[in-house]
Amino acid sequence: MTNLKQLSLAASIAALTFATSTQAVLGPIPIYLNPVTIDANYLGDTEDSAAFASEVYNESEIQNASSANLYEFLTQHSSIAFAPSSGNRFTQKLDLRGYGLTDGYQNVIITLNGRRLNNIDTAIQDLNVIDLNQVERIEITKGNGSVAYGDSAMAGAIHIYTKTLADNILEVSRGNYGLANTSISAGHTQDNLDISISANKQQQGGFGVADPQGNKDKGHQLNKKAVLTIKPNTSTEILLDYNNSELDTRYPNYLTLAQFNQDPSQNSTGRVYTHQQTNYDVYSLQVEHQLDEQFSLSVNTAKEDKSSTNMYYDWQDITSYDTPVTNLYDYLSADIRLNYQHEQLKIDAGINYFDGERKASSNTSTK
Repeated sequence: MTNLKQLSLAASIAALTFATSTQAVLGPIPIYLNPVTIDANYLGDTEDSAAFASEVYNESEIQNASSANLYEFLTQHSSIAFAPSSGNRFTQKLDLRGYGLTDGYQNVIITLNGRRLNNIDTAIQDLNVIDLNQVERIEITKGNGSVAYGDSAMAGAIHIYTKTLADNILEVSRGNYGLANTSISAGHTQDNLDISISANKQQQGGFGVADPQGNKDKGHQLNKKAVLTIKPNTSTEILLDYNNSELDTRYPNYLTLAQFNQDPSQNSTGRVYTHQQTNYDVYSLQVEHQLDEQFSLSVNTAKEDKSSTNMYYDWQDITSYDTPVTNLYDYLSADIRLNYQHEQLKIDAGINYFDGERKASSNTSTK
């Protein structure tokens, strides 16, 4: 049967060849690939030549997905799995390469324009501070592709790059359960100066019943961003970036499977909902300078100040809150690189510096 199929195919090809013009050529169809360079790996590998698995999503792919936020895009289009952390839908846990949704996020490095979003304690990286409309590219590197980032990168690394010049956008969406999303951004270019500002607010009215104090599991997050790019000459680019984020959310108590099947909106414990308030400011400076035809210098520094306050129920009276628990974070990071390239030789040298401190009510942690 196989021989008959092969003979039939050969006869069809022969008939096609004789039936067409004598100038027709029957042969292999060339396929041209446009390999994407993986910037986060430091070595300038392309997808087709890198010795590790990777995923790269460009701006058009991100915008055409019509996702509501970054969590939704990565859940639907990448190999990463997400789940709300203890019911907190604004800050979600992630799983990459099977490390699990419980602690998998502790084995993944996440960077935003080169700055780490990982905390020095077990607090989860917050991706919801990033407006999806301003994302230019996402790179996910796995295996030895993330080894350059040291500890906490066993599962891989996720690198997110935003636009230096924001698009002029006004986007408003509404849904049931009080879901709402509003994004606004604007950019302007004049001579060697680029200025852009953007703001994004996400809110939800709550999915469950009200707690003893009358509050549903509701919340909102407001992100603001301003970028100034200066190009004093053809070989130098200076970028100043400021980000502010405010989060106020309440997330519900646990439910057993039987309780969930009976009524997923119930408050099974009768406790007040956990109340979290977070505010932080990030100041960034990036400089790219071409020293000459062979040497280039890159400097990326950031200063982050964050406060996070959590209010939990009182053990003696579950209808009221215990004393608030506040953590203060102070991070300073710098990535300085000197690159040399001449013909087939390329040398990258530099230093990656990080100094982090978290002050709690009874102790201080440093890294």
